Amino acid sequence: MGLSQKPESFLLGMGSNFPQQDVVIIKGAGTDQEQRTPARAIVQSKSAQFDIDTPIYEGDVVELGDPRGGTRRLRVDQVDIHDLRGGPGFDGMSHISVKWSDARRSPTPARRGDTTYNGPVVVVRGDHAQIAWGNTAATQSSAQAQIAPGFEDLAQAVTSALELLSTSDGIDVDDRAIGSRAGEEVLQEIVKPAPDKSIIRRGLAALRGLLVTLGTSAASGAARELIEQLVLR
Repeated sequence: MGLSQKPESFLLGMGSNFPQQDVVIIKGAGTDQEQRTPARAIVQSKSAQFDIDTPIYEGDVVELGDPRGGTRRLRVDQVDIHDLRGGPGFDGMSHISVKWSDARRSPTPARRGDTTYNGPVVVVRGDHAQIAWGNTAATQSSAQAQIAPGFEDLAQAVTSALELLSTSDGIDVDDRAIGSRAGEEVLQEIVKPAPDKSIIRRGLAALRGLLVTLGTSAASGAARELIEQLVLR
């Protein structure tokens, strides 16, 4: 059931460091209009990542193998599109993240935080300023705050760290909240004309410490890479 993928796909690039599974996306499950589409994904207990062009939407059902035998079905509760195409240095990073639950249980409202990772535009708390870099085509209704020169790579690393912490199973809710606050403090600081490096270093240290806790999880490879990038040079 494997699919051919473009060389620049997320699953063949950054995602190749993680275990992947063949799945089936089902639209209109149990109806006369049921449609089944094979796909491939990085599967975790409550979330998964797909290539950016995968036709998956909220309300779909995903069928995948059960390690105990047979198959299991999961309902897609939330879909987040991380479209980084056109941003310098972001080749192969565009992907779709989904959160799901057991399809046999009653639907629950999708949970959405205050931070969205639709880079290279990032919405942070506070005044909801939008941080943008390398994206002349971004059109948003609220004002954009440009990242201070020299902090572009760090902004990318912080955004990737926040996403990894929000989607990994190897970190608890409290630590996830700590990481979110630390990352947002850094992002809010680096859009200022004269960023305070002490605030940035403090936030980066907190993020690095949390990423260390993922050392034995499926996200360990990506966590190690980000720990090296989350340094103020």
